[in-house]
Amino acid sequence: MWILIWLIITIFILSVSLWSFLILRQQKMAWKKFAVKHKFTYAAGKMMDSPYMTGRFDGYTMNFYTDTQGTEDMRGFRYVTVVELELGAGIPVKGVVGTEKTKEFVNSLTLTKDVIFEHDKWSADYIARTQNKKKFKAYFTKKRLDTLMGLLGMKGTTVMFFFDEIDAVLRIETSDPLRDAEKTERIMSRLVRDIKVLSPTSAEKELIPKRKNSDDDDEEDDDDDDDEGDYAPVVDADPSDDEDGKQDVEPEPVITAPLKPKKSTKAK
Repeated sequence: MWILIWLIITIFILSVSLWSFLILRQQKMAWKKFAVKHKFTYAAGKMMDSPYMTGRFDGYTMNFYTDTQGTEDMRGFRYVTVVELELGAGIPVKGVVGTEKTKEFVNSLTLTKDVIFEHDKWSADYIARTQNKKKFKAYFTKKRLDTLMGLLGMKGTTVMFFFDEIDAVLRIETSDPLRDAEKTERIMSRLVRDIKVLSPTSAEKELIPKRKNSDDDDEEDDDDDDDEGDYAPVVDADPSDDEDGKQDVEPEPVITAPLKPKKSTKAK
């Protein structure tokens, strides 16, 4: 009897290990193909290590790697694929917007003013926080807010958009290992269209104050009826009027090793 139980457990462990290896192999092949096509820096790591790649896609810096995320019962963790997109410029106000699982991180920041957007797709599970509510709300025009809600509503993902006057980054976590290079390219193209909408116009960039020291981060607005610190968005011609081709990132199971390589090599 005990031999049978041991045999079943052994077969199960071997099956999981084999499945993990096959998924990881497909992921590495897809990422390398994407990296070669777009001249990204790519590192495969050791045989059971997760890959890593970074580079510029349509003018925006992107980073791909594997990270861990705690399970809902807090008894374990799972591996997720992380994609980070850098806007390449700051935004005239400091803030963060994210889905439910980002709340712990957002609560660790020094931002103190909660914002609730008046939008039909805004969820009580989302979180938005800033130091200047007037500037924050003014920056998110209707089109930007529609785009932001679309990102937050992507299936099977954890999304966070955080920004200040210096940097702005969109971070997406998904259980999808992105093991299809063509699908990855379609998703990245969609994300770039959204990033272009969320990015400040050239006129708005002129409104971003130059920092003299780190204390400038602590700027706060007064009560909502105070006019000090008002900000009106300056809209240029929008380079991203194409609303077609939107798609969700569908979750897929993946078991990989979350090791970010110490050295990276240029994809050839």
